[in-house]
Amino acid sequence: MKRFACHRLYAGNGYVLQKAVVCINEAGEIQSYEPLEEETPFTQWIGGVILVNSSPSWELKGTFSDLRNELSELPANHTSFAWHLTDFDFEKEEITPQSRLYRLL
Repeated sequence: MKRFACHRLYAGNGYVLQKAVVCINEAGEIQSYEPLEEETPFTQWIGGVILVNSSPSWELKGTFSDLRNELSELPANHTSFAWHLTDFDFEKEEITPQSRLYRLL
C-alpha cells in the first residue's frame, strides 16, 4: 500500500478535499482517500492536485473544467485510479503549459 499527500484532491460530483491523503494498493487502484490532518508515517508528499478517475489511461487535453467532467466518485466495489496533476495554477484553477498528468502507482 502506498500513500500520497497533495494540496487538493478532486473527485466526481464536485467533491474537493483540501490537503488530502490517497491510499493506493499494489494494483495501482485507490483504496481510500481522506483529509490530511497531521503528518502520517509512510506518506509521500507530492503536492499539487490528485484527480480520481475510473480509467487506467488518461490524457491531459482541454481545460481543467474538461478534466473535472471526467472525474469519478469512489463508490464501493468500483475501481478508481489516482492521477497527479503537476504545475497547476491554484489561484485560477487552470492547467498551465507546464502541467503534466501522471497516474500514481
